[in-house]
Amino acid sequence: MSWSKRITVAYFNIEAPEEDYFSKFYENMETILEAGNTSGTFDAGQLKYTWRVVERVDIDDSATYFFTLVRERIAWPVWINEEGDYTELSLPGGTLGDISFGLVNPAYKTLLCFAAGAGGCVSGFKKMLGQFSPEGIVRLTPF
Repeated sequence: MSWSKRITVAYFNIEAPEEDYFSKFYENMETILEAGNTSGTFDAGQLKYTWRVVERVDIDDSATYFFTLVRERIAWPVWINEEGDYTELSLPGGTLGDISFGLVNPAYKTLLCFAAGAGGCVSGFKKMLGQFSPEGIVRLTPF
């Protein structure tokens, strides 16, 4: 049996209005990793996101942070069979979400992100990176 799954890969330059955004981002990540509290949540309109810093990786002698970002699904999940019968899925203590992965390098001001399917990961990571900006704004421009 073989199967395939589509993924979306995107590479961006990160721009922030504050000159010290990237040095503060680095300091925040180091503090988060040292404290061991490596996840957070934020709301973006009706969507809820959960992010987690998985680990720090040094690439070309600069700190690069590996993230997961999960967007909560809006629709209620159901189980359906071939006869057309359906029942609600019971999800004790959680909910379904769509996961994206990203690498952020503050020294190079770059984001590499990837997600399953054609949905992509750009808007979620843009909103997540904005959480570390006093103005709440970052721009992502494709390479």
